[in-house]
Amino acid sequence: MTTGGYRPRYEAIAEALVGMIRVSGLSDGDRLPTEMALSEQLGVSRAVVHDAVKLLAAQGLVRSRRGSGLFVGAPTLATKPVAVQPAAPERMQDLFAFREEIEALTTRFAAARLSIAELRTLDVLVSDGRAAAARGDQEAFLVT
Repeated sequence: MTTGGYRPRYEAIAEALVGMIRVSGLSDGDRLPTEMALSEQLGVSRAVVHDAVKLLAAQGLVRSRRGSGLFVGAPTLATKPVAVQPAAPERMQDLFAFREEIEALTTRFAAARLSIAELRTLDVLVSDGRAAAARGDQEAFLVT
């Protein structure tokens, strides 16, 4: 989790999903609601739920099967979070330069593989983000 005042919304939603799994008594292999149903139930965008699911999947707490849905996972020792050491201040510029290069390559790679439907969805998200920014609605901007 992050320190300071800011916490990404998807982290809070991931925490809520873990709580929902525990309270519901769900176990390994049990089906979860769809991302769309979860977004409606939790009152957030599907993108936020998707990011929360990715976080939980990295920890082994949920599994996503394309075309089948979301399922409760069973975390293993291999999926426990790794402690992250903060970067030394004098190395921050190098870190940002590295991220800039990697993110540019990743963006080009993803853009070359976008389907028309994904491109339309991306267009809607960008429009929503611009509208939220124009209104000064930081909450809506961060969610899109």
